[in-house]
Amino acid sequence: MIESILALGLLLGPVPGDDAAPPAAKQQDEKPPEAPPPPPQEPPAPLLEDQGLPWIDFDWLELQPRVGLALFSGGYKIPPSPYFSLLAHVPAPLLSPGSDPGGEYFGLFAEVNFLPQVTRDLDPEPDKVSGSVLFFNLGFDFTFLRNQSLYLAARAGAQFAWYGGISDLNDGLGWTAGFEGGVFLGKGITLTIGPEIAFGDGDHVILTSLGLLIEF
Repeated sequence: MIESILALGLLLGPVPGDDAAPPAAKQQDEKPPEAPPPPPQEPPAPLLEDQGLPWIDFDWLELQPRVGLALFSGGYKIPPSPYFSLLAHVPAPLLSPGSDPGGEYFGLFAEVNFLPQVTRDLDPEPDKVSGSVLFFNLGFDFTFLRNQSLYLAARAGAQFAWYGGISDLNDGLGWTAGFEGGVFLGKGITLTIGPEIAFGDGDHVILTSLGLLIEF
């Protein structure tokens, strides 16, 4: 009887189980190792709008009324003449360095210079020897220093000159550059002084002015 049971067991073979599984089957059940996650990427730098800064900050508009004296080069044959000026400035955060986007560095300016009366010294005297002159300026400025004591800035840009029909003076485009310094007086007002030079048609005009920079 025992010999019959042993013979039957040899015919049926071992009962399959976890320990009796072939190596190939175990390898199929194993999962491949997962790839390491990619390194975290740095978030992009926020745009100026995300920082609450506009491209051109009109909220910090400044006006600067000025009075001065215009000195003409020899080709004009015009003696020194008084003039009035109004300059408007707004900061441009778009052009500020990324390390200090809220700082005041570059800005935009627009300026008009009005000479109420100039007279040319010509012989023989032409039909219209005198009249009013207007200089319209537009460009960029840069503030080097500004605190509760001192102010220092420079500007450069394009100019359109209108000579009011004075004989032998042609309206046209040129360019202008200047700088100014100032002393802070308090309550958003700075006393300024500085020269400005305008070039056109081979001649130039130097405008020296005294003004008040008014912060709004």
